[in-house]
Amino acid sequence: MKILLVDDSKFFRSALVKELELKTYEITEAIHGRDALDKLETEIYDLIILDIEMPELNGFETCEKMNCHFAKNNMSVPIIFLTASDKLEDRLRGFELGATEFLQKKYEEGEFVAAVDKILRPEKRFQGLKALLVDDSNTCIRVTEDILKKEGIEVIVVKNGEAAFNVLKVKGAELDLVISDMEMPILNGLELCRLMRKELGLLGIPFILNSTNYRREQIMEYFSSGVTDFIQKPFTKEEFVSRIFSHIDAHAVKKKLKKNLEETIRLNEMKDKFLSICSHDLRSPIGSIVGFSELLLAEDDLINDEMKEGLTHIKNSSYFLLDLINELLDLNNSFHEDTKIKLRRSSLDELLKNSISMMNKQAEIKNINIEYENTLSANSFSNVDELAMKRVFNNLISNAIKFTSSKGCIKIACKKIESGCIEISFKDNGVGISNENISRLFDRHAKFSDKGTNGEIGTGLGLSIVHSIIEKHNGEIKATSILGKGTEIKITLPSYQIKHAA
Repeated sequence: MKILLVDDSKFFRSALVKELELKTYEITEAIHGRDALDKLETEIYDLIILDIEMPELNGFETCEKMNCHFAKNNMSVPIIFLTASDKLEDRLRGFELGATEFLQKKYEEGEFVAAVDKILRPEKRFQGLKALLVDDSNTCIRVTEDILKKEGIEVIVVKNGEAAFNVLKVKGAELDLVISDMEMPILNGLELCRLMRKELGLLGIPFILNSTNYRREQIMEYFSSGVTDFIQKPFTKEEFVSRIFSHIDAHAVKKKLKKNLEETIRLNEMKDKFLSICSHDLRSPIGSIVGFSELLLAEDDLINDEMKEGLTHIKNSSYFLLDLINELLDLNNSFHEDTKIKLRRSSLDELLKNSISMMNKQAEIKNINIEYENTLSANSFSNVDELAMKRVFNNLISNAIKFTSSKGCIKIACKKIESGCIEISFKDNGVGISNENISRLFDRHAKFSDKGTNGEIGTGLGLSIVHSIIEKHNGEIKATSILGKGTEIKITLPSYQIKHAA
């Protein structure tokens, strides 16, 4: 890219050329304004860097003549003004003449190159966003539009409030920013903001109001009417950029979060659909495989030992798949916040006895003894979802059996503790859990699927389900363990759930 550098200081030109050529920019030097105008006649440049303080023609006068050249040739070239004394009046005049940027000659290393890169190689961090610019001043329109476009923002320009309101009615939902002058014919900026907020219901879009004439007491009225920010004219480019982009940054983040939320909802619906297929289309055929394999295994006269071993593998694998599908469905239901548990007055003692009875056969196979102690009074009841609580008890007893060796012992106790809550403990003398894993035991993202002491296969999802169910009952679950000595899991249900029979 070609840059025309206009400055009467040879030392300053040399320093800038050295920096810019490192970034592969092609630099042409001009020693004063007339020299620069001569070079414009024979060459086209992508950027002009123009010193303000020069003999004969100063930077502003040179810029005026350059603008005539650009207009005659239907061209537009960005201009950076250089100044040793940065004054507000100089900036205002420079922007009126078409300046893109102002830089002081006392700059930090890298600052100047960054400014040039931003103009000639913009990152366009807000690519895809749209802004509505409402102003009847051509100078303000040009400066503001240039700033926004360099960041990749598409700009719609109108020159009065009525035209802006018509745009908002049609394209309001597509916009990410509105910048409006206060003093405009037909409909002023404040009236436009009120209509945008109240009549059109466009509440989330930042509305920036600017004005030359205002009274301090009016500012509160601006904000109470829905204005997001107010900028007094004349303003410096730095102030404008800082305040505008802080608002559009926040809006862009909100827009991205909304899009991410919509995508998450879509993916969640896909997951639910997949689980529904698992429920209806997979459970039935797998259940049939289990049933037929058990029927064949019962025919001792028809099958030999080798066939029996193969059928046993088929049956066990089918049971594992069936358990996995059931746990996926349970896991999905347990993590849905809107899934309501059905509470009813229940005896935890009876629920525990039923689960122990159901799991005893599994324990007998491994020659494991299950001991149960209940110290609750006979008329103690709790409000629980019975099916969900059975799932909890079955899972914890099954886990204890799985990780306890032959001739081991599992102790289950149900009692009322000092706080008035009910505590149920499941203690085994099995293989135990490491300190690293115990802290992640109930984390649904941490999968524990180690084989049991007899090679039993598990999914590693059950404890996540247990944790979620207990939370839905406003209870707590904790685990302690020592490797090689066993594990104890305690469930605590809050006292307000306890009911006493009449």
